[in-house]
Amino acid sequence: MLKNYKKDFPWFKNNKNLVYLDNAATTLKPQCMIDAVTKYYEEYSSNPHSDNKLAVNVYNQIQLTRKTLAKFINANSNEVMFTSGATEGINTIANAMQDILHEGDEVVLTYMEHAANLLPWYKLRDRNHVKLVFTNKNNIVINEEEIKNVLTSKTKIVAITAASNLLADEVDIKKITKTIKEFNQNIFVLIDSTQYIEHFALKCHDTNIDFAVGSGHKMIGPTGIGFLYIKKELLNIINPLKYGGDMNQEIYEDHFTFAEGNHKFEGGTPNVAALFAWKESLEYLMKIGVDEIKEREKKLKAYFLKKIPKRDDFLLYTKNVNTPLITFNFLDKKQNIIPSSKVEKYLEERNILTRSSLSCARLARYPLKTNSVVRASMLFYNDYKDIDKLVEALSSFPK
Repeated sequence: MLKNYKKDFPWFKNNKNLVYLDNAATTLKPQCMIDAVTKYYEEYSSNPHSDNKLAVNVYNQIQLTRKTLAKFINANSNEVMFTSGATEGINTIANAMQDILHEGDEVVLTYMEHAANLLPWYKLRDRNHVKLVFTNKNNIVINEEEIKNVLTSKTKIVAITAASNLLADEVDIKKITKTIKEFNQNIFVLIDSTQYIEHFALKCHDTNIDFAVGSGHKMIGPTGIGFLYIKKELLNIINPLKYGGDMNQEIYEDHFTFAEGNHKFEGGTPNVAALFAWKESLEYLMKIGVDEIKEREKKLKAYFLKKIPKRDDFLLYTKNVNTPLITFNFLDKKQNIIPSSKVEKYLEERNILTRSSLSCARLARYPLKTNSVVRASMLFYNDYKDIDKLVEALSSFPK
């Protein structure tokens, strides 16, 4: 018997007939998070850059959120920057590399990366004439051997996902980082934890990574908020992406100085309501615990694999019981893949919400050997009934 977490998420009360299996796109929000948004606007609605008592309370609340997030990712609070999401975090690091990397330097990426961890590096390539090196073209699982094989004396940064948004296989961050640092301790390692952190524990200090990014809305938190982790030794050599209010210390006619430490990365008024709310989401996740989340999602995946449709035309890409995604396609009578959008529409007509296409990981077409898939993504609040409805629909898909 699984514990009922759905009771804490009002979405389920308002959408009783729907099965939500699009968690990799965004997660649903608990009532405690929603209440925190309302509380900010009804009781505070103040800018943390002001000095009145309400503003001071708001500032202090944001710092509590920072401390909570730092604990969640095993980092120091002065190593945590708030962003609008993982995309801004990656753009910040890629933009900063403009001042550090030179023509001919190499950036290592994988074929499983989301567009957010591809396009900023494409821009850097076009601007600084660095070389982009891709790995795991023929292997859907990212591993240290594949990465080690492409490292050279020119490698300056390795930027990889910790879990693909199409497969969600857990990447061994610690092992990969150790391999990279043993090759050259000066190579930067950036981890995109966007599809990882809601399922597995991100341990920044334990893994010795240099940078990490994540998005609140993937972690049962608000949209429009995220984090950038920068190892404290690197804070002074990484320049911010945004310049403006509160990220400076002094401004004169001929120069200005940065605010100290992580504050130089947070120019402008932040998404204060989201920061109020995100603390509630993080505390909710920590109360459940990563072990409970992993075990529950493992049970759901094992349940699906036990009941999987016995069909020759059903192609499953995610057979790992520890993978919280169900990624699949159907084949037509000529053994060609049926358009995933058609399958997604079929499931939606049966009140099951999934996603089709390559979900912004366009280069994954090479290791996956297909141009699109259907993705049913679980989270800890899903239950056996959701899986039963999915299996029933898949079993009934017309041949």
